[in-house]
Parts: sequence; C-alpha cells; structure tokens
Amino acid sequence: MEVFFINLDRSPERRAFMMDQLEALGVSFERIAAVDGKTADLTRHAGSPLTQTEIACFLSHRDCWKRIVDLDLDYGLILEDDVRLSPRFAAVASDTAWLNPLNGLAKLDTSGRKVLLERQSKEGPAGLRFHRLRSEHTGCAGYIISRGKAREFLGRSSARLTEPVDLFVFGEQAVAEERVVAWQAVPAVVAQEKRFASVAGKPMDSVIGSRRGKRGSLATLAKREICRALRKMNRAVQRLPSRLASRRILIRVPFG
Repeated sequence: MEVFFINLDRSPERRAFMMDQLEALGVSFERIAAVDGKTADLTRHAGSPLTQTEIACFLSHRDCWKRIVDLDLDYGLILEDDVRLSPRFAAVASDTAWLNPLNGLAKLDTSGRKVLLERQSKEGPAGLRFHRLRSEHTGCAGYIISRGKAREFLGRSSARLTEPVDLFVFGEQAVAEERVVAWQAVPAVVAQEKRFASVAGKPMDSVIGSRRGKRGSLATLAKREICRALRKMNRAVQRLPSRLASRRILIRVPFG
C-alpha cells in the first residue's frame, strides 16, 4: 500500500522524524508537500468559516486524495507529520488483502477520548481488530482511504470548505450516514505527538499556519460556535440509547 505523509517545506525536522520512523519499519513512502497557511493564496476560500490553518490542512489532505486517484491506487494510507508509529504499523501498511471486507475508510489514530464503536469487529493484521465507528472521532493523523472514497471526498469538498478535515472525514454527521462505513483500528497504530509523547522535550504544534490567524467575521465565528454547540448536544442525545445497547461499546481507543 502507498503511504503518504504530509509535511511542510519549512519543517525539515518533522520530515526527518517521519522518515526515520518509516525507514526503521521498512515502509516505503511518498512525501506530500503541505499547503502552507502562512504563504498560500487562500482567497478562493475567503467565505469559509475555517481558520487559515484549518483550510491549509484540509487542502493538504485533498492533495493526498487526488494523488491516490491520479495514481489509480486501490487504497492509500495518509499520515500527518507529527505522529508516532506503532511497530504494528508495518503490518498494516505492507498488505491490502485484509482491507477487502472493510471497503473505503479506516481510522488508524486515536484522540484518547471516548468513542462509540460497534462491539462486533473484523480481524486485521498483527492482532488488530477493526470496529465500525459510531460516533465522532476527531483527528486525521493516520487513516486508510480507498480510491473510490478519495474521489467522493474530492467531489464533496470541491466548493466551499465548511468544517475541518477531521470532522469532514470522521465527524458525527459523516459516520452517521449508513452509506459511509468508517472503521476504527483497535489498538490504534498512529498517535499524535501532542497527545501521547514529546519530541525534544515538548509537544509539536501545528505549523501549517498560525492558529491565531485571520478567522473571519464575528458573525461567522458566532455561527460556527453555535453549530459546534448544537453538534455536541446532538451527540449527547444520540449516544444515550446507544450506550445502553449491548452491540456497541464506549471506549478510549488505546495506542499500541
């Protein structure tokens, strides 16, 4: 399987960090130059409620999706450049035969927060189990996506970007759609540095663009916060009966 990792030209230390890990695991890879929120022309997305950082991050993932489609790959594995990889990662990346029953989308990282999963699971490599994701699971640090799903995502995100890429891919609305089946690796084989470990004594921050950059009008920000609050309320309502259902489990996905 082709492995792509997203990395800014101005972040050679992250590039070396990822290359060292992937090479040590014997995994071949391709670096995708990240869209830089500090220098890229993002005027086309001026009406988006997202920050420059979020827009740049979304566009970087779109570049990976396009690469998968252009290369006519069955699947691609996408990584951000601030992650640690489990020793099991090599088994996940080395073969695609186990993906056939899954189809489409598999999340390999974990936020460390509780998420709702189907209790029933499918077997993956190296002792991993894949459970269908039934709630929002933030983060897009590591995931597998099929060519068909990549093409679909490119089409759906070709106009206005309305939510961060992790919510677009693994948000509440995305995983609630019956036609979209997203799977969660248990344990996760990818973990963001800022959540689980540190490099040079401190967590890595996002450098694609300044998080305090231009954020749009007050009205846009207010609308965005209201939408977030409504999503949170909706999640609480939806999860209550689900937690009582024996066919689902609420867990913090471990890394290992």
